[in-house]
Amino acid sequence: MENLYVYMLAALAFLAVADLVVGVSNDAVNFLNSAIGSKAVSFKTIMIVASIGVAVGAMTSSGMMEVARKGIFNPGEFMFNEIMVIFMAVMLTDILLLDFFNTLGMGEIQIVLNGIESKTRHNDYVLTKKSTTSKTYGETEDIPYPDVPPSVLGCGSLEAQMAELREYFRAWKEQDVTIRDYKPYFKANLCYLEGAWTISDPEDIQEAFFSERHFYEAFSWNDLYQKQRFSSYTGVKENLENYAFMPTTLWEVK
Repeated sequence: MENLYVYMLAALAFLAVADLVVGVSNDAVNFLNSAIGSKAVSFKTIMIVASIGVAVGAMTSSGMMEVARKGIFNPGEFMFNEIMVIFMAVMLTDILLLDFFNTLGMGEIQIVLNGIESKTRHNDYVLTKKSTTSKTYGETEDIPYPDVPPSVLGCGSLEAQMAELREYFRAWKEQDVTIRDYKPYFKANLCYLEGAWTISDPEDIQEAFFSERHFYEAFSWNDLYQKQRFSSYTGVKENLENYAFMPTTLWEVK
């Protein structure tokens, strides 16, 4: 049994590193790309200052660390085996559900609507539909996943279920209902894209799409425009740069 906990500790350490890489790498690029791109100081100096800032923040954020340590639940109230199961479940949920959910999806897109070109920043797109419970403009809800075919659930072992499910995917790929009747479980969704002009303060940049991790790397619409213009001429430094091209227009010029 002790070997099991050793494996769990090793898995927790690996997942923790993976979670930090996913979460921190994007934030690091967001916060440091302006300093690195402007070349105000050397790359080494930027890294030293950033490292000192991270270290000071970690050592002085006692309140946040206390919340992380026992603000959600008190480990002292659980047995060791219970704690290990809780930590493993939380870490797997964080990695598999949150990071993968936010990573896998539609990235930025470049489109032309009515002859007007635009380009979005990094996004955590999900498939949604118009809300069935709210009349508020723009309210949506997630498109529900299809049910698992009964023939899959009726298989005894996990391997048998996987084999049966593959047959449904093969039937969908070949569009052959004689293999399996896949149509009730592979429902088509009509996807469309809407665009609209919005009235905004030039100094008050507004996010076009909600994201838990991504945001415009600019302080104003003009700042965003100039950065997008610069990167269009010179190329981007990192794939994680969050620039967008949002066209502007003049109304009621007198």
